Amino acid sequence: MRRSIWAELLRGTSFLWRKFFFFAAIGIALGVANLYFQPMQKITAWVDGLRVVADEPALPDDDTLITEPALPDENIPESTLSVGEVGAETINLEITKGGAVRQGGQRVNPVVEHQVSSDVLRIIIFDGETRHPVQGYINSLRVNVNLPKAIDPQTIPEEGRRLITAHGVDTVKASYFTNNNQTIVLEAESIAPTAQVTVYLEFPRGYLELGVMGALKRIVNNFSGFSWLIFSIFLPLVGLIVLVNIYARTTGESLARPPLAVLQAPPDNLPPPLVGVLLHGRIRSQEILSTILDLANRGFLGIEDKDGEMLIYKKNLRSLEWKSLRTYEQTLIDEFFKHGETLSTGEEIEVRVSNDLFSKRVTRVYEQIYEQITKMEFFVKNPALVHWRYRVYGLIMIFTGGGGFIFTMATARDPKYTLLLWAGLVGMGFLAIAFAGRISMKTIKGKAEARKWLAFRNYLALNKKATVQDSLENEFEQYLPFALSMGVEFEWAKRFAQTDFRLPLWYGAAQNIVDMEGFMNSFYPLLGKFTQKLAYLKEPVIE
Repeated sequence: MRRSIWAELLRGTSFLWRKFFFFAAIGIALGVANLYFQPMQKITAWVDGLRVVADEPALPDDDTLITEPALPDENIPESTLSVGEVGAETINLEITKGGAVRQGGQRVNPVVEHQVSSDVLRIIIFDGETRHPVQGYINSLRVNVNLPKAIDPQTIPEEGRRLITAHGVDTVKASYFTNNNQTIVLEAESIAPTAQVTVYLEFPRGYLELGVMGALKRIVNNFSGFSWLIFSIFLPLVGLIVLVNIYARTTGESLARPPLAVLQAPPDNLPPPLVGVLLHGRIRSQEILSTILDLANRGFLGIEDKDGEMLIYKKNLRSLEWKSLRTYEQTLIDEFFKHGETLSTGEEIEVRVSNDLFSKRVTRVYEQIYEQITKMEFFVKNPALVHWRYRVYGLIMIFTGGGGFIFTMATARDPKYTLLLWAGLVGMGFLAIAFAGRISMKTIKGKAEARKWLAFRNYLALNKKATVQDSLENEFEQYLPFALSMGVEFEWAKRFAQTDFRLPLWYGAAQNIVDMEGFMNSFYPLLGKFTQKLAYLKEPVIE
């Protein structure tokens, strides 16, 4: 039965809860670290210290970066002041052509806002905390803002050059220009020690030379919230389209367009798990199960229904026969039958998983299968390496988006619309990881081989009753491992629904089975349960 790309994507997808708990623990640890050590506040302070315009002249080595509000140039000795004393203060600020601000030879960090037609600078003079109360009230405050070049006063009206005050400022006087329109003077009266005073300057666009970064910030800051929302949805959508296209042109092409030919026997002696990898580009739990059924058909293993759980047992064979096993088959048997046991159940596998996070032997089975099919030159590169590369791409996008999200949340001005961009990047990362295990590039030889096996797959999935001869030749159990690895095990079984049924010699049922329907009701649920348990055995980096 043909499946769409989406059906193939969802088919066999499982969620490992241990992964969820692992990443949840990391998130909780980061949250606790942020609560007690406050790294984001430190990052914010560090970023503020890096806001330096590229064309700004270098400061002397002994200069220090001011992170506090600008203070008067001539400080009055503390010993001469008393509470309530009145004085006059003058603060001189110098703005460079790149938008940097200095006070008394030292750098002050302004808050810069790039609007559509202007650039706004906010420079904190007093923040209500830095000045000590013993300095008393300032009777008269004068702020001289020296500009990099003369400017037409009409381009900066009074509402664009003013003092913003709060918590203890009696009067804000009008501002004016001096020094041939190259200096803006701002005045205020009765400044309390708890006052907050900020210089607000709105320059016309192009007056300050902010360079490429300034232009980029202007574009980002003036995107509307709706635009960011559309962009954050558009970004993962584009990523999804790209990944689906890559999948359709690589692994998915063999399943999307199966050949019209029908081949009534396997085209060559390729083992069932390698057939599954050839068609799907990855190893799924079905490939491991097909290996078990293939070993059972060849007389190495037996399978029984034990209280609704699959029980696998090892048969007593000569050592010479065991030496005929393929490398990955021997590794798998060593995993299922440790310490010389003869029985292995799904419950025992769960116990092993609880003792060891992942099974190294089963992971090695995956590696050996990938190595063997790569040696056959069916794939351009080892599929496991291709899957790992796309997972790395996804992780880079997730960590970049997550880091950008946290950074923007701590440093950006409100409203923080750019958070949607970082969320979209995280979404692309998860999509890349979801598709990582489904992308594998076949060689010309691999595509030709896949077409042959798809023709055999067509035969297994035929909507046609099997013949009596097929039943007598035990064709059902012989081809069942291939049907399982190619995803047509139900279609294959239905072909024998109306024929005389003989229970496979390797299967022991808990009840009497007389037809194919009874076998499917007994054996296929066991396969489903065992598939879920197998998903927990391998390391998550291998698929």
